[in-house]
Amino acid sequence: MSGLLRLPDRIHRELIAAAKASPDEEVCGLLAGTGDRADQRLPVENRLHRFDAFDMAAEGLIDAMRRIREEGWTLLAIYHSHPGTPPWPSETDLARNQYPEALHLIIGREEGDWRIRAFRLEEGVEEVELEVAPDSARN
Repeated sequence: MSGLLRLPDRIHRELIAAAKASPDEEVCGLLAGTGDRADQRLPVENRLHRFDAFDMAAEGLIDAMRRIREEGWTLLAIYHSHPGTPPWPSETDLARNQYPEALHLIIGREEGDWRIRAFRLEEGVEEVELEVAPDSARN
């Protein structure tokens, strides 16, 4: 995967709205698409229902992965929110990372605003460029 993830403005807005709507627990899910463009957001329940950690519910995760496979998409990223902290991987995020090949998007509060940042967590923390594109833009 390249060092760039393209995110349509629609999905960018949906991710921030989901985080804002859930101030007491991390929201989570998958982003899928083709190439370096994430065209699909697949929310999955956080079975922990915690403010400081997430674990995707098995049934929802299986359904999302099945849909990705059936539609011929690629899993591009795992996303989750940090309701009260900046969008940077926590020690918990690093310790529980089960998909090092996927990018990780974190929605968090930074300087009072909601922001989204993308990371590769294979060997440490490497920030990846996140390009928010108009909804009609293609690769």
